[in-house]
Amino acid sequence: MIKNRSQKGFTLIETLVAISVLMIAIAGPLTVAAKAYAAAIDSKNRMVAYGLAQEGLEHLNNLKDNSNLLFWDHPDDAKAVFDACYDSNNPCIMNTVDGNTVPSGYTRTYYYNALNASYGIFEVTPIVTVTWKTGLLSDSVTLQEILTKYDR
Repeated sequence: MIKNRSQKGFTLIETLVAISVLMIAIAGPLTVAAKAYAAAIDSKNRMVAYGLAQEGLEHLNNLKDNSNLLFWDHPDDAKAVFDACYDSNNPCIMNTVDGNTVPSGYTRTYYYNALNASYGIFEVTPIVTVTWKTGLLSDSVTLQEILTKYDR
């Protein structure tokens, strides 16, 4: 059988090589875009968590400022005021969507260390931790502050 050499075109192997090179050229930027998207989601979650933790600290500051400084004489009094701001049965932060309350995916917990400092100055160190889950991974943000008997 005599082949006609005047026909022009690509062979199957040339076509497969060209497609492979094209796929490698496309896969690189797609991988970078996927990682950038994951980093943006993580950054958004972390910023929201920092905001919620800061809000928790501000709430405790507000409790301290509005308690007429009476509870700063004993750690048990501070415990009663701080525990009143935190519902341990429902630590989830809620959102309102279309008039319905739904969990936001973030959980905020309060802890504090009561310290009796020298010279009779009583200090409380509230620690606010906000946790969230992205897929199967959990992450958290923790903020703390030293509160004293004196106004800010």
